[in-house]
Amino acid sequence: MGGMMEKHIVNQSVFCLFLLFLHVLLVNTVMAHGVVHSFSQGNAVLVKASYADETPMSFADVEIFSPFESKLEHQNGRTDKNGCFAFLPDRQGVWTVFVNDGMGHAFSERIMIDDLDSLSAPIVPSRHDYGTVALIAGTVFGMLGIAFYLRARSLTVSKKQTSLKRQKEKVKS
Repeated sequence: MGGMMEKHIVNQSVFCLFLLFLHVLLVNTVMAHGVVHSFSQGNAVLVKASYADETPMSFADVEIFSPFESKLEHQNGRTDKNGCFAFLPDRQGVWTVFVNDGMGHAFSERIMIDDLDSLSAPIVPSRHDYGTVALIAGTVFGMLGIAFYLRARSLTVSKKQTSLKRQKEKVKS
């Protein structure tokens, strides 16, 4: 009976290692949850949105809010196939840009427009990698859960084996 229990624990360990291996293989796909974006200003303000793996956020919803109307959109639309969207601000101040692909990837950024006559500023790249943090935390807690389960299972098996030995000794005496 003891050999059967040990084989069961080995099978569980092999299964857990398989799940860990599968998880590592899928991490690159999941890592694309981050969002990268940049702004450049020339004759207009250009918003460029992409995922962490540099794939464009094609056809994502875009909402632009002016400095004086935070509830009513100044402009809305979608990014093009390259993840780009341009708008022309008509006032100075802090403008809010919200981009959402509808699949859990989004960002909101505030940009300052100082001079309407010469819209020129450096590109400001930014990253939003909240998915990476969630992925790491989930992996750690998942592995801890598996370790605690296997530990509890082995203690249960040890107690059952000890109990069986005692019962056999009582039967013999």
